[in-house]
Amino acid sequence: MILEKLKTASVPAPSEFGKNETSSQILVWRFTQRNGTRIRVSSRFGEFSVWQEGPSERQLFSINLGVLSEVCRSARKTLFEMKMALPKKHKLTREQVCKVWKRVASNQELRFVTSTKMKPAELGGWKKCIDKCAEMLEGLGYKVAWDQRAALVAKRV
Repeated sequence: MILEKLKTASVPAPSEFGKNETSSQILVWRFTQRNGTRIRVSSRFGEFSVWQEGPSERQLFSINLGVLSEVCRSARKTLFEMKMALPKKHKLTREQVCKVWKRVASNQELRFVTSTKMKPAELGGWKKCIDKCAEMLEGLGYKVAWDQRAALVAKRV
């Protein structure tokens, strides 16, 4: 994986975010997978978004960092409690895991638990944030375009 930290990349960012934020700095990172897929990650006013570059650039995912943190924390906690309640040698089914993630992701009350002004560094950096995004998308049953395992087995371009 090749990583670039950009200061001048263009990222379509909604202008209504952060009217009274202390910083308007857009943080942008770009990485290229072995198969040539270029992914751009940006953070502005606590809104974390992932873009796939190419002839038809498209936004793959966007979420508030506070919401992302709470959804992942709550889902992990619930899944752990469910696993502990199971008899030994039993595992949760994919459907059970998806139900938990969907329930937690649709819980509107989680949106106000953590500050919505978080920065990627407060969650462990952009790599942790993108890992959390992947974990959430996989939990919800979506394909993750920047999946490390898929990138490792991909043909080199």
